[in-house]
Amino acid sequence: MNRLVFSLLVLSSFGLIALACDSKDDDKDTGTALPDVVEQETVDNPADLSAPDESALGDVTDSPDDVPLEEAYVPPKTDYPPAPYGQTTGTTLKNHSFLDPSTEKVVKLSDLYKHPDKKLLVINSSAGWCSACKQEAIALKAVYDTYKTEGLEIWFTLFQDYEGNPSTVSFWQKWMATMKPNYPCLLDTEFQLGDYFKVESTPMNMMVDLTTMQIVYLQVGYNEAGLKSKIAELLKK
Repeated sequence: MNRLVFSLLVLSSFGLIALACDSKDDDKDTGTALPDVVEQETVDNPADLSAPDESALGDVTDSPDDVPLEEAYVPPKTDYPPAPYGQTTGTTLKNHSFLDPSTEKVVKLSDLYKHPDKKLLVINSSAGWCSACKQEAIALKAVYDTYKTEGLEIWFTLFQDYEGNPSTVSFWQKWMATMKPNYPCLLDTEFQLGDYFKVESTPMNMMVDLTTMQIVYLQVGYNEAGLKSKIAELLKK
């Protein structure tokens, strides 16, 4: 009996020892645990990370910063004699512009500079309230018929209407219906030609050599005979 009890006690001791050892092994950090691994994206083709293939981009033009300054901007060319400009005979006329209601466009003196078919330009400045202007407007029709094939051009400009107000398209339409000119009739709404004569001396006639844009004749008031003779003289040169 004593031997049986002793054997059971020995076996129980060994069991307790084994359990204690297993518990210690579980608590002991061996240092061999693997760290957490973060999953990363894989690159199928490493070549995609390199610079793009220029051949796939097509033609690449230079940016504006790469263009030399002298090539990046070319100022528009104005075919007209340079300043200084004057207001008397023998001086160069400024490049004035007027409204042509018949075309709804602005015309400039530079449009006639060195014109292949035009030699002499007569610029008339008139107003609707001026009776002498109406007489001259009628007389200029015959002058234009006579000399237009010899290089004459006429710009008949209106700066005021019948009441002395700045000229308008509506007034121009009435003037055209009444006077029926066969030459260009334009609007000088800002009265630019007022720099060349006084209003009380209306009308004014100026002749311009279209090869040089110089004023070759300047007349105020109505003088039909003098105007015709000067035109004939200048076109014969």
